[in-house]
Amino acid sequence: MLQGFVKTQLDLAHEYWGKDFVVFLTGGDASLVEALVPEARVVPDLVFIGLAIACPLS
Repeated sequence: MLQGFVKTQLDLAHEYWGKDFVVFLTGGDASLVEALVPEARVVPDLVFIGLAIACPLS
């Protein structure tokens, strides 16, 4: 089901932007669709990296 969702989103992105976009795969399920989008950048902790920038502890 996840692979079908990603495929649909990629098709929509191609309709909107052609080939001019970058795909980021994040989170624990990224490995389940990594083969489907070989050109994607895999950043497992992207959300946490963003939170660390937006809400620093110090």
